[in-house]
Amino acid sequence: MPKATLPPTETVSQPTSLGASALSLVRYFFTLFLLAFSLTANAQYTYSNNNGAITITGYSGNIDNLNIPATIDGLPVKVIWDRAFVNRSDLKNLEIPDGVTSIGAEAFAYCTSLTSVIIPNSVTIIDYAAFGHCSGLTSVVIPNRVTSIGAAAFSGCSGLASVTIPVSVTNVQNSAFSGCSGLTSVTLPTSLAIVGSAAFVECTQLKNAYFKGNRPELAPGAPPNPKAPPFTIPSFASTAATIYYLPGSTGWGAEFAGRPTALWDPSISIADSGFGLSSGNFGFKITGSNNIEIVMEFCEDLFLANWLPMSTNILANGFSNFTDPTWTNHPSRIYRFRSP
Repeated sequence: MPKATLPPTETVSQPTSLGASALSLVRYFFTLFLLAFSLTANAQYTYSNNNGAITITGYSGNIDNLNIPATIDGLPVKVIWDRAFVNRSDLKNLEIPDGVTSIGAEAFAYCTSLTSVIIPNSVTIIDYAAFGHCSGLTSVVIPNRVTSIGAAAFSGCSGLASVTIPVSVTNVQNSAFSGCSGLTSVTLPTSLAIVGSAAFVECTQLKNAYFKGNRPELAPGAPPNPKAPPFTIPSFASTAATIYYLPGSTGWGAEFAGRPTALWDPSISIADSGFGLSSGNFGFKITGSNNIEIVMEFCEDLFLANWLPMSTNILANGFSNFTDPTWTNHPSRIYRFRSP
């Protein structure tokens, strides 16, 4: 580890008054305090210098709310190495600084008390089991520069109820979200080309998987023994998920990865007699594939676009009638629907 050195001692000029002297001394000792605090905090990290960039390999301090520094010894932190924070059950809240590009294998695995994590957009790699078995984690936003979500990256995150996968992602690797038993819905971007074996296996509460693009390829899993043949566990095995796809997308059939598929095609029937005012209420009919679920939202100003949920509707027998009995209480209302 590079040895930190103190700067040269400050020179304090002869003060013109007792007050000035005291102020200079306060500033001097406060500067020394800040320097000592910074050196002590950084000394709790183990790290290496790789061509002018810092790779954090471990941490010896007590953790509760951890803000990893953006620089150490004046050099940028770029990599969180494999198993750097593994099994730190005292870690509750984590903020990774902008500038970090890679989160290594099992870097935060088994941090069972971790409930929130901020991953910056500078991150491009989330490696094998990086957050595996972080059972307290409830939501995660994948940065928009990540192209591949590593194998088992969030496996066993049983508390995970929400995950945002950006359009940059092309590959969700084997077992990436396996065992995320709290996950009820997931939306996959148009960029997705490959879904790995067992990617969402044993997500026991997963009801809906929404694919925005064409049917992706299903990749087999890599066996522990390189001489053994690849294994294939359906990506959505042990789930009750229906796989939804959009009109105009290609490659879809009656099933995908062992689960039934359905066209997600809700639309508002403007020509229907129920469109508009009826018995003092404003409403309309929504039609589409049988039993698909939609969330109705509204906003009062498209410029502000503060969309708020109103109701969840199921298109039983291919339609649902929506009414807004409170429409007269607002100067204007704009409606839309989305997937849950």
